Amino acid sequence: MSQQQPPTATAVSSASDRLSRLHQAIVPIAAFAAAGELSQLNAALEEGLDNGLSVSDAKEVLVQLYAYAGFPRSLNALGEMMKVLQARKQRGIQDAPGRAPNQAIPKGDALLAAGTANQTRLSGGPVKGPLFEFAPRD
Repeated sequence: MSQQQPPTATAVSSASDRLSRLHQAIVPIAAFAAAGELSQLNAALEEGLDNGLSVSDAKEVLVQLYAYAGFPRSLNALGEMMKVLQARKQRGIQDAPGRAPNQAIPKGDALLAAGTANQTRLSGGPVKGPLFEFAPRD
């Protein structure tokens, strides 16, 4: 079995040349949040916001994290972001809020219908079977 070699400095440099500083700022934010390293996340958020990352973009990274690292890590990371934003505000730094959602988020039965429609579209048909009978949504 052959072992994969780590990327060379040239390969890393080439990849970073293709990503803007803004996009590069997302990587440490996601990594430190997923690892639960809040002090390092704090610094990564500061750097990302300093490099033009909007509040909504940083928040979206941390919200999406729950699917990969779990709700506790995502919530802790969002709490840390709140602290960072509050500290920056006290220092007179006004961060760009970013874009608001372009459509209203469905609620209640409309949210279930939207989720079911997305699930059906992604899977190519209605999702059903023993698991869904064993653990129904109701």
